[in-house]
Amino acid sequence: MISLLEEEKEKKFSSSEESNNNNGTVPMASSSTQTTNQSSGDDNNNGSSTIDLINNNNNNVVGDVSSNDTTDDGSSVAILGDLFGNTLNGTSTTIKKKKKRGQHSNLYALTVAPNYDKSLEKYKPLIQVDPSLELFSKYKTQPTTDDLANSTTTDSTTTSTDITNTAPKNMVPLEVLEQAKVIPGLFLDGFLEYYQSGLFTDATVICRSKEYRVHKLIICYRSGYFRQVFSNDPTMQVHVIDDKTPSMELCNLDEVFPFVIEFLYTGKIEITQFNVVSLKLIANLLDISPLKCEVENFLVAYVNEDNVFDILNSAIQSNDSAIKSICVDSIAFHFDTLHGKFVDKVFKTSSDDTSQKIPLDIFFSVIGNKNMKSNVNELRVKIVSNIVEQFIKEFNAMENIELFKQMINAATESKSLDLNLAIKYLKHCDARGEELREQSIRCSQALAFNFHFLLTSTSSNIIFDILPSSFVELLKYDELYIRDEDQVYDIACKYVEHNKDTLTEEQKKEIFKCVRYTYLSVQLLTKLKQDPLFISKEDILEALWARVGRLEGKKVDESVYSLRPRKNRVFIYEKDFDTNGILYWLGTNYSQETYVNPIDRGLMTVSASASYEVGKAQDLISHEPAKCNLVGKANTQINLKFETLKIMPTKYTLRHTMSRDGEALRYWTLSASVDGVTYVDLLVHSNDTTLNLKGSTGSWDIEANGNYYQYFRITQTGNNSSNNNYLSMAGLELYGLVNRICDE
Repeated sequence: MISLLEEEKEKKFSSSEESNNNNGTVPMASSSTQTTNQSSGDDNNNGSSTIDLINNNNNNVVGDVSSNDTTDDGSSVAILGDLFGNTLNGTSTTIKKKKKRGQHSNLYALTVAPNYDKSLEKYKPLIQVDPSLELFSKYKTQPTTDDLANSTTTDSTTTSTDITNTAPKNMVPLEVLEQAKVIPGLFLDGFLEYYQSGLFTDATVICRSKEYRVHKLIICYRSGYFRQVFSNDPTMQVHVIDDKTPSMELCNLDEVFPFVIEFLYTGKIEITQFNVVSLKLIANLLDISPLKCEVENFLVAYVNEDNVFDILNSAIQSNDSAIKSICVDSIAFHFDTLHGKFVDKVFKTSSDDTSQKIPLDIFFSVIGNKNMKSNVNELRVKIVSNIVEQFIKEFNAMENIELFKQMINAATESKSLDLNLAIKYLKHCDARGEELREQSIRCSQALAFNFHFLLTSTSSNIIFDILPSSFVELLKYDELYIRDEDQVYDIACKYVEHNKDTLTEEQKKEIFKCVRYTYLSVQLLTKLKQDPLFISKEDILEALWARVGRLEGKKVDESVYSLRPRKNRVFIYEKDFDTNGILYWLGTNYSQETYVNPIDRGLMTVSASASYEVGKAQDLISHEPAKCNLVGKANTQINLKFETLKIMPTKYTLRHTMSRDGEALRYWTLSASVDGVTYVDLLVHSNDTTLNLKGSTGSWDIEANGNYYQYFRITQTGNNSSNNNYLSMAGLELYGLVNRICDE
């Protein structure tokens, strides 16, 4: 451990030492007059070197070493030997700073102690304590158990040599009792001056015929490449960098290599758009992890729509996977604007510009990228589906199993395959049997994610043409997007009716087993109890008992498929404050009970940044008209949290208070958040006059951005219709796609 310790005033330090002695600990320095023995010759030289080191690293520290020196003025001294338990030739070295009579003690000591962690089998980091601070850190030594028993109290007349002789031999690092401020280490600026002066160099590195005199220890510290080279041959004095490798031919070695060597000494380097690729190539070659990290961080911030393809081209030529990955993420993130260039570079056939053509592995990586999935929208699905069709046609992928697999895997991974193509390729997979079984499942998943929209589209009948096995897989998905379980039963009936001449009785039973009967409406369950179709009365009774159990608060056994709730659901708007909304669904305990406010059911948390003039939190989201007004406050916020759901909203409805006609919302935003910290605006209302009379309602479409949110916020951004900042609202409803995040 390296530390520079500042002493307090003599009185405070003496008190501190006295306390330490009473506790049986060995003090670092005596506050009384001490005698310092110095040996002549080499020992004096060593002391001077230590002083020079202190002077070089802290201008406030002045060392003075002399034989038989005594501190007549009461200044304190620290003994280096105390920290090791012994000293060379039985002597100890004292470093002190003289002070004028009447001044407070200002002695500093450079203390070096072993700091080896046996459990980790390595030395702990070294630190430097700033001696210029008014903070005073108390330290105590931690002797071993045996030494602690033998330790004795040292009085104020004990000499330095006596203290050294009584110090434990197995001294462990000092323990900080009061934390001092930690500042950067002694070698903050690295060893650049030694490299530039050539002092103490012990090896030569040659790159492009230019010689660089270096220090093995320093360059091996940051470079795994040099560490390996000099470990294999410790006596090596000269090493030549191989600049003939393909990656180095793309690198501007003459220009950037000197800066890389300096980076090994200082840890500092300037990265620009002109040298970033070369630096990454050299960092890879020399295995310099910190430089790799710096370059990649720069690229993440620097890569944009204008330069991404140029950087990608360099990365492809150098086969740098890290840079390729950054470029792929960027292309996917900006796909709506870059898809034209992307398509041109994928399907480019010009023989004179093959270097610009994007390899297929990059193509698949972009299509299946996480950024494609997180930013999916109707336009993007259409664009990607067109690209998929073009690819399969250009490369004859219907006949090339491996290409077809990669294409389907990528498109379904990002949920970018439209309904028509999903059904088309599902049929193709079914025709090829087991060799495309995984892709068949993936296409079924694509249908499941869009199931409700499929049923409401003009081409809904196409679902009846897929194989029974694929239809069963489709209905089994927990992620099946439906309005309710009644819809699943209805489509099962239609499929069986459409294929009644080809389906076996066993296949019909398998299809109806996919319906989760316990989640059917009471009306449909009652009907089935009287006239069951491909299901026994016993199964109906079991579903009813499971429903009763849920109402009584019993835990649902989700390992049983038929008892497990669907994770996804679609809520479609019909009219303002109908019974099709998400909040109403929560109020009925997922369509199982009479409506109760979702807050009272513990399924929602609602708060406001202003106090209530009239009403309460429940009234802000009430399904029925109510009186609710918040007192005037600028930028008032209403915060909502769904405890069990994440929502991709497509529409929302608000109601004005029943208290008065005036003070209706005019300027406000609806925003949403995934984590409750970072919010994005979904809709911004500016002088919106929809709400006027008391109890009036309004509904607004929200463009789905592919993201699901658990937190929502309404912020009043300007004055209301009465030109004040009172917020009046007494009703809220949301519609869209829902994903459950925990059990009911």
